[in-house]
Amino acid sequence: MLGTGEQAAYRDQTIPSALLSGRAVSRRVVFSLPHIARLEQAGAFPRRRILGPARIGWSADEITAWMQSKLNARGACPFSGAAPQLGAQDRFLSKREVSRLVVYSGRHIDTMERAGRFPRRIAIGAHRRVYLAREIAQWIASRPAALSGDTA
Repeated sequence: MLGTGEQAAYRDQTIPSALLSGRAVSRRVVFSLPHIARLEQAGAFPRRRILGPARIGWSADEITAWMQSKLNARGACPFSGAAPQLGAQDRFLSKREVSRLVVYSGRHIDTMERAGRFPRRIAIGAHRRVYLAREIAQWIASRPAALSGDTA
């Protein structure tokens, strides 16, 4: 039988700090569940854990580490400096979600990004680019009050 200290060490090694449902993972990384399954099979995404006959979950720590690796690959951003350290509350946003938040078209967002006036996207797949929600919130907060005729 394991002693109290050994039990805690064993638990730390085998039980993740938190588990995320499929819906929570999908919302956080902006991938559909079928695409997540394809990435898992290819070894390009953290593996799910079987919790019961009809229940699965992902380790929040592993999902955050996967997101951090994608963010680190992007490099520094003019609005947040070096790649920030991600936490459990961080999530990625699609261009559509960003467009709704900032009330600019996708094309205008692209123009501002190329000019260095908008946070840079993060590549999370061969054809998928996303934004970090925290950087978009910082960008929105840094904007001066809108003036009449302001176009960014």
